[in-house]
Amino acid sequence: MCGFGAKKSTGGSSKNGAYVVYESSDMTLVHEDRPSRVAITGLRYSPSGDHIAIASDRSIFIASSLDFQTRAVVENKSSEVSHFDFSSDSKYLRTNTKLHELTFFSTSDGKKIKSAS
Repeated sequence: MCGFGAKKSTGGSSKNGAYVVYESSDMTLVHEDRPSRVAITGLRYSPSGDHIAIASDRSIFIASSLDFQTRAVVENKSSEVSHFDFSSDSKYLRTNTKLHELTFFSTSDGKKIKSAS
């Protein structure tokens, strides 16, 4: 997977907010999408391999790794996402913002989890 975009101060590009997925064995293009108009800042596969997460500014798009359809959109209201990862069972997404806020979301519907257990 590869995400595209540049910071606003550099002018960006026509590919801002796009990502591509390639077949690792021969580098053929498998999928291309543009869920955002802002630079992609992170891409992750879930441990189960069922989901991919695409971060862009304050949003994370959770998509199926089979058909690449967006299943949920996670919104961090206060600040840009600085880091994110999946739980070991792929049921939850943990995000950290530039304001150092740690938040958990369900990968099935994108809803915020009140407390991590």
